[in-house]
Amino acid sequence: FTGAALGFNQGLQSVKKMKEDGMELSVFLTDRACGMLPFAHMEEVLGSDVIKKETDPVKIQAIMKKSDLFVIPALTINTAAKIAHGFTDSMASAMGAYALQKGRQIVAARDGSCPFNKEREQVGFLANNAYREMMSGNRNT
Repeated sequence: FTGAALGFNQGLQSVKKMKEDGMELSVFLTDRACGMLPFAHMEEVLGSDVIKKETDPVKIQAIMKKSDLFVIPALTINTAAKIAHGFTDSMASAMGAYALQKGRQIVAARDGSCPFNKEREQVGFLANNAYREMMSGNRNT
């Protein structure tokens, strides 16, 4: 989870369903996600056993090596751009880059990373269409 509030609840419920369906999960939260998303609620819904507080890149990469799928249930515009352009200056962008380098499938939520999201406009995002198109392209890489 990155710090995207848009679509957070739907993403959390999707991850819960994946766990209920028997998928082995490791859930990571960015620093921003820890600061703005209801962490206690996430632990209650998913269980503290799947939420990883690990920040060591070597240990995170070891977990990623065993993974077949990289899911970003709450994706910010910022992290989408970083992953799309190969920046690895955060845990989330480094994990995304690793997934791309290793040919892992990435599934990412659209709500938090969509510059055309109507909810985003309601909270004050007022960019012109050319800028929105540029930002939207990051999700298609």
